[in-house]
Amino acid sequence: MPLVRLLRTGVDGTLYVDGVEVVSGKAAGSPKYINGLKVLHLGGTPEDLMPNECRLAGSRVSFPGCIRNVTVDDKDIGPPTNSFKTQDFKSHSVGTYEEITLEIKPTSHTGVLLSSSSRKGDYIALEMIRGNIIFRAENGGGALVVEYVADNPLQLCNGQWHKIKAWKDYKVVRLQVDDGEILEGGGKGAQTGADVYDPLYIGGLPEGETAQGVTATEQYTGCIRNLKSGDMGKPAKSFSLTTPLDMAGNVYLGECPYS
Repeated sequence: MPLVRLLRTGVDGTLYVDGVEVVSGKAAGSPKYINGLKVLHLGGTPEDLMPNECRLAGSRVSFPGCIRNVTVDDKDIGPPTNSFKTQDFKSHSVGTYEEITLEIKPTSHTGVLLSSSSRKGDYIALEMIRGNIIFRAENGGGALVVEYVADNPLQLCNGQWHKIKAWKDYKVVRLQVDDGEILEGGGKGAQTGADVYDPLYIGGLPEGETAQGVTATEQYTGCIRNLKSGDMGKPAKSFSLTTPLDMAGNVYLGECPYS
């Protein structure tokens, strides 16, 4: 893991990587002190705190990786007081009916898009496997499966946004990609409701976590936006992807650096 060191002396700043000076510069003006700084954000900046003039064209919304051993003036800064990471929505509920829509811009053809499962074995799972989109649900009487088969594994990895709609209606699952044909699958069990009141993971699974219905061995790589979930007869609920609670995968949310 590379060691990054930032050194500021008055108006002069230098960046070192693994002990080697990479770049140096000098701030405009003569003041040598920075006053009023109380919060240090690592890996990104919350949208509501970032003025428009600070949003650089092409910049990544958040850092997709790991950071450790952060020190300031040779002192460990300790654990964070707030976390802004990718995606576990802690109490996602699935019953007889569940409708999910999202838009994706993938950069690889295989990965977990979202999943939520209970200890008793009920679940929903949406994956991309070699370019195909697969939606699975379990009510307790056997897996309900529907699959969208792409023309080729890289069909959806074309730099464009693709809309996916997946829904479970009692014992039937349906799937639609880019306003195309509505595909349908089902099962033989008598149960109609999935007893899931568990985290909804977006983009993969955190290290050490397992989930029913997930077959992809890779985390999702790419961008996700406009994630919504709804129940029959109720307005769709939009998930806030700017302040997620946990991260898995290499996922950019909302703004996307991939053209």
